[in-house]
Amino acid sequence: MLRVKQVDQYIEKNVDEEFGEHLKQGFVTEYNRLRNVEGLMADELFNALWDVASGTGVNDFLIKAAGLNVLVYLFEKCEVFEK
Repeated sequence: MLRVKQVDQYIEKNVDEEFGEHLKQGFVTEYNRLRNVEGLMADELFNALWDVASGTGVNDFLIKAAGLNVLVYLFEKCEVFEK
C-alpha cells in the first residue's frame, strides 16, 4: 500500500487522461475472465493477476516488484476486486 500514491501520481502526471481508465478496465476484464472462466480464486487469482501486471513469465525481481505495485494500486482503485 505504500506505493499506491506513487503509482497514482505517476499515472496522473506521465500518461494521458484515458490511460488510467484503460488500465483499470483492462484489469477488471482480466480479473473477471480469470475468476469466472478460469475459475481461479484467492491466491491463484492474485498470482495470475500479478503475472499480468509484471509480464507473463518475467522473473526479474524489480519488474515483479513494479508489477506488484501496479496490482496493489488497481486493487485500491477498482471496486470490482474483492477487498
